[in-house]
Amino acid sequence: MKKTVLFFVATVCLVSCTPGETPGSGDSQDEPKPHLKFAIVPADTLPAEPLSDLYPTPVLEFGMSKTDLVHRLGISERSTKDGIIYTNYSKAAPYAMYVFENEKLSGAGVLVYSSCTKSLAAYLVERYRPVSREGEHYYFMNTPSEQNSALWVALTLGKTKYWSVMYMPSSPDPVISSKLSALMHLLY
Repeated sequence: MKKTVLFFVATVCLVSCTPGETPGSGDSQDEPKPHLKFAIVPADTLPAEPLSDLYPTPVLEFGMSKTDLVHRLGISERSTKDGIIYTNYSKAAPYAMYVFENEKLSGAGVLVYSSCTKSLAAYLVERYRPVSREGEHYYFMNTPSEQNSALWVALTLGKTKYWSVMYMPSSPDPVISSKLSALMHLLY
């Protein structure tokens, strides 16, 4: 018996980034926060390969040494004892961050302009399965296989102009989340 797997597709009533469009750069703290709505879409109607290319997938080889990551990506623009930040990551996601425990990659994060909400929702649901929501936090997970281990993605919109997308190798880890948040606060 064939099971139909359902995915949630997040959609929003905000203007999204489209190819060739520059994300908004307004700093207004008074702008309303976007609200995500979910719709059920049969999995067999989604493309096998993701169509969205909002930003490049960050390096997710957890356990990789800090030296190897810097060798692959180049010298970072900012760093702390716990992490590094790369700027000019993509047009819609200007910052990519990586955190380390014992000099080994333990988490990654990307900041995406809040004006790209619809595009970000499409990007995430093409790659990951939504699993829960807690307040302003949305959680996604990949489908683990022999080739891929479990990966959690946490999505949050704070009181800023960016969505925070955090990648963790296991269930949401408060230590990794706090290290990524500390890096993000260096940018403000």
